[in-house]
Amino acid sequence: MLFWKNNLYYHFWSIFSKTLRQILSEDSSERFTEDMIATYLFISGGLWQLMDEWLKEGARRLPEEMGDYADTIYDMMC
Repeated sequence: MLFWKNNLYYHFWSIFSKTLRQILSEDSSERFTEDMIATYLFISGGLWQLMDEWLKEGARRLPEEMGDYADTIYDMMC
């Protein structure tokens, strides 16, 4: 919430998405193809929007409820 209130949320998300791509790209088992990496990045963008809305609303919903939303999105996409 402090990141969002101090206009640092985008910076946080930028670091997160770069790190996610790096971790997926460097997976030694080579199980992540470029298409799969793109899918994970796409999903993470939706999660960013979901979290952004949650923070704009003052984070009134429980984190567990937001996690359920994220799980639903992931299940629908994969």
